Amino acid sequence: MLSGNNVLDGLIPILRTALDNVSRKWTGMLAFTPIDASASMAAQGQTVNVPKSGDAGVQDIGDIPPSGSGNDFGTIPILIDHFKVADPIVWNGEEERGVGDLLNPMRTAQFEQRFEAIAMDVEKTLCGIAVEGAIGAGNIYGVAGTPPFSGSLADMAAVAKIMDDISRPTSDRAFVGNSVAIRQFRSLGILTAADQNGSDTTLRTGNVLPIFGFGIGQSGGFTTLSPGGGSGYLINGAQAAGTKNLTVDTGAGVLNKGEIITIAGDPNRYIITEAVASGATVIKIAGGLKQDAPDNAAITSGAAYLPSVAYARDSLVLAARQPYMPEGGDEADDVTVVTDAITGLAFQVAYYKAYRKRRIEIALAYGAAAVNPTHAVAILG
Repeated sequence: MLSGNNVLDGLIPILRTALDNVSRKWTGMLAFTPIDASASMAAQGQTVNVPKSGDAGVQDIGDIPPSGSGNDFGTIPILIDHFKVADPIVWNGEEERGVGDLLNPMRTAQFEQRFEAIAMDVEKTLCGIAVEGAIGAGNIYGVAGTPPFSGSLADMAAVAKIMDDISRPTSDRAFVGNSVAIRQFRSLGILTAADQNGSDTTLRTGNVLPIFGFGIGQSGGFTTLSPGGGSGYLINGAQAAGTKNLTVDTGAGVLNKGEIITIAGDPNRYIITEAVASGATVIKIAGGLKQDAPDNAAITSGAAYLPSVAYARDSLVLAARQPYMPEGGDEADDVTVVTDAITGLAFQVAYYKAYRKRRIEIALAYGAAAVNPTHAVAILG
C-alpha cells in the first residue's frame, strides 16, 4: 500500500471474482512454467540469474582423488524486459449512477478482460520462447500443415520417446497444445470413453488427463508461423557445422522470422531467427547448422505450421513481479497486489483519483527464457 486510505479494499471481492473467471482461460504454458521469485530484485533492463546445473559423469575409483573442481553449475540470465499495463478502467460519477446495480458486474467484466490481456501477453511470450528454443535445439516432430494426434496416440508416444532420448527429467513433463491439437485429443475415443480412460473427465469437462507422464494443457498463445514467399536462395560458399549466420546468394523474396527451412542434403530443419529481406545475403538460424553445408546447396522453405510444445519443467523459467513505484509513491491513492492461484501471476492494481473520475490500472513486469531448450520438443501442426 502507498497510502492509508485503503480505497481498494472494497474492490477486493470483485478482483477475486474476476481472477477466478480468468483462471479458466487457456493459459497452459503459465500453468506448467515455474516462476522465479528472484525477479523482485531486478529493475527494468536488469537480468535475473537463474541457476543451472551441468551434466555429471562418473570416474573409476583409484589411488588418487577423482578429478574435477565441482563447479558443474552456472546461471542463465533472464532480462526483465516486458512492462505491461492494461487499458485503464475509468468511471465518472454520471456513468456510475447511470448503470445503477449493474456497476459491480460491469467492473468485474472489465477486470476480467484486463487480467486476461496481461496473462495472454505472458502466455504468448512463453509459447514463442518454448517453440523457438525447441526448434533451435533441433527437437522437432510432425509435419508442417498436418495436425498431429489424428486417430490414435501414436504421435504422443513418439513425442514421449523423443523426450526420453533427449531429456534428463522423467517427471514434471507437460504437453501444451494449440486448440487444433487439443481438439484431436478430444476426438479420440480412448480418451473420452470412460471404460477405456478410467474416467469421464475429458468427455464431461474437455480437460485431458495426463498421457504417458505428460500433464496436458491448452494454450491460446500459439500463432501460425507462415513462410514469407522467398525462393531461390543458395548457400554462398561452404558453411561449417555450427554456423548460425548463413551466407547466401541469388535469392529473392522475404523469409519470415520463425519460418522453417531445409538445406539440400541436410535432413535437419532450421528456424529463422530474424526476418530476411528480399535479396539478403545472410540468413540467421537458431542453434546453428547440424552438419556442413556445401556451396550452392539450395534452401527451401517449409509449409505454414501451428505449433504445440512438449517440455520438461526445467526447460522454461518466467521471472515476474510488480512494476516498481518511485520512492514515496506516485499519485496513486492506493496500490495492492492480487495473485492468481492458477497461473501464479501477481498483478499490481493501482487506484487513482482524478477530477470527477476514478481510474484503476492493472500492471505486471516480467521476463522469460528457455534455460534448457534441449528439454523441449516443438510439435508441428
